[in-house]
Amino acid sequence: MIESGTVKRDKWMTAIALLGVVVGCGSSGGTSGSGGAGGGTAGRGGASGAGGMAVATGEIVWLEDGTSESVPTALADHAMQGSTDTIEIAGSELVTTAPRTIGILIGSPTALGGTYMCGDTVNAIVISYTDGSTNGYTPQSCKITLTVPPLPTDGGASDGGAGHAVGTFTVVLTAAGGITKNLTAGTFDIPVTVGS
Repeated sequence: MIESGTVKRDKWMTAIALLGVVVGCGSSGGTSGSGGAGGGTAGRGGASGAGGMAVATGEIVWLEDGTSESVPTALADHAMQGSTDTIEIAGSELVTTAPRTIGILIGSPTALGGTYMCGDTVNAIVISYTDGSTNGYTPQSCKITLTVPPLPTDGGASDGGAGHAVGTFTVVLTAAGGITKNLTAGTFDIPVTVGS
């Protein structure tokens, strides 16, 4: 049984927020060497925190109603929950007030990989999104493609169980007052944590 999407999303958004604090410590955008090893691209802070501790994260990018958006810090967790192969992808901006966040959870009774649509009756798909406003967005439709290495069979990181979650997404979201957001041309490439 998959944990409730809200519980899992809240757990991951908390982890992302804490990661933002760690990544933010000692990181300032720029070239390598400013703010720790590996300053970010295009002025974004790198994945290095206090004392040069590296944190493996990825990035999620998309067009929001035609405007380029991204969350520079993203995590992916791949695990079995009962007999369900599950991946959770969560990303956040590195700001302390009203960050933009996005979360994608996919659970499947078979090995993950392929194309997934919201409303699927076989696979579980949960999308969460905030844009820094007080709007509560609900996904109306989505299409996600995913490539992820299979989970290890020995409980370790062998058998291809680590690696990266790579994919694309398109989501239509609505909120109260007739607000609609179209997230298109979305992509992600995120190092995977196995098993939590």
